[in-house]
Amino acid sequence: MTETRRSRVEQDHAERGARGAHRAAFVCTHILQTLRDGRPRGFLWSRDEDGAVNAYCALCDAELRRAGAEWDEAVTAFADVKLISEDEAASAAMINGVVDLRR
Repeated sequence: MTETRRSRVEQDHAERGARGAHRAAFVCTHILQTLRDGRPRGFLWSRDEDGAVNAYCALCDAELRRAGAEWDEAVTAFADVKLISEDEAASAAMINGVVDLRR
């Protein structure tokens, strides 16, 4: 995780903690769209070294494969990763048939 992203995570945890919200999750913009329209788009995920959920959809997976499995500038721009709560990520996961984000 880059220092800039780590700083965003730490700041987000502090801000959300003050409001009583849950852990952060990083998802592609297409997963965010799934939360808006309820349409499954795939949900490939893992946890980063800080324990945050990182998830992307089937379209982003195809772009990632085209790029040789490297998160290059084009793939990163296509994914347009957004910061949401882990609870929101869990809702998107369920829409896509992923039942449990505990790993």
